[in-house]
Amino acid sequence: AAPGTGYSCNCVADLHFDIAGTCSQYLRSCKHWFQNGYTTDGVFTIQPDSSGSADAYDVWCDMTTRSGGWTGFAKRTSRSTAPLDTTSSYYTNFVNGMNDYISSNNNYFLGLERMYQFSTVHYNTVNMLLWFPDVGTSYYSEYTNVYMTDANDRYRLYVTAGDSSNIGTGWTYHSGYQFTTEDSDNDDWSSGVCADGSVWGGSGFWYNNCWTVN
Repeated sequence: AAPGTGYSCNCVADLHFDIAGTCSQYLRSCKHWFQNGYTTDGVFTIQPDSSGSADAYDVWCDMTTRSGGWTGFAKRTSRSTAPLDTTSSYYTNFVNGMNDYISSNNNYFLGLERMYQFSTVHYNTVNMLLWFPDVGTSYYSEYTNVYMTDANDRYRLYVTAGDSSNIGTGWTYHSGYQFTTEDSDNDDWSSGVCADGSVWGGSGFWYNNCWTVN
C-alpha cells in the first residue's frame, strides 16, 4: 500500500517505495541507504549499478558500527553453523560460492559474483570486525582499495591496509590470491588444499599458504 493513501499499488520491477512514499530506484549501497535516513541494522535491497541494468538484490546493512553504512559481504558467528562451515556448499563447491546468497543462523555470505560486481562500481573500504560477547570486547581492522577480478580469474582479491586498526592488518597476506574451495585449489600450499575441512577446519577463502585471517 502506498503510504498515506486509501488504496494499494505496486512499483514496477526494480523500484521501491522510498521513505517519502514514492516509487524510486533502489539505492546503490548501504552507505546510500544510511545517508537517506535509514539508521537501523537489517536487510536492505541495493542496485550497485546506477544505470539500473543489473538486478537489485538483498544485502545485510550494518548501520551502527563505526559511523554506519557498511554493506555486508560475510558474517560468521560460529564454525558449527552454515554458511561458512564444513557442511556448506560455499566451503566445498566453487560454483556455489560464486552464485549463492546464503543466510542462516546469523551467518551470512553474499556470493562471489555479487561481491565482484559491487567492487567494480564502488571505491571500497572494508571493515573487518571481531566481537567477543563474553568479555564485551571488539576488534577491527580496516582496508582500502578493495577490489576483485571476475570468475575467469577465480575472483582474485586485492586489498590495501587502511589507517585504522586495533588488531593488525593480516588480510594483506591474502591480497593478490584467487578464491579457493575444497574442489578448486588456488592457494600456495603445496601439501594440500587450505579449504580442506579435515586439516584446517574448512571454509572457502582467498588463501595464501594458508591464512592469517579467515
